[in-house]
Amino acid sequence: MPYFERILKLSKQLFGLAGFLFILTFVSFIRSNFDEVLIYNYTNDIWGTIMTVSFFLLALVSIVLGIALRYVAQDVRDYLKYEKNN
Repeated sequence: MPYFERILKLSKQLFGLAGFLFILTFVSFIRSNFDEVLIYNYTNDIWGTIMTVSFFLLALVSIVLGIALRYVAQDVRDYLKYEKNN
């Protein structure tokens, strides 16, 4: 396997995981009373609120990590091309 192809695969998997977590966030938001928290700052469904926020934060972390890994792999690829030419 060429250099850093595994990092690109992991980056794609993280983007897929982020998409799945955004779907779970949407479903959790619909099923919970999260709009009560946003409007009245009160909720009876604390578990649904925690799940909604945690899915959303995990999705954001997955996207940021996927983007960072993609740039690392691209930077290494450019570096190896530069070293090969010199």
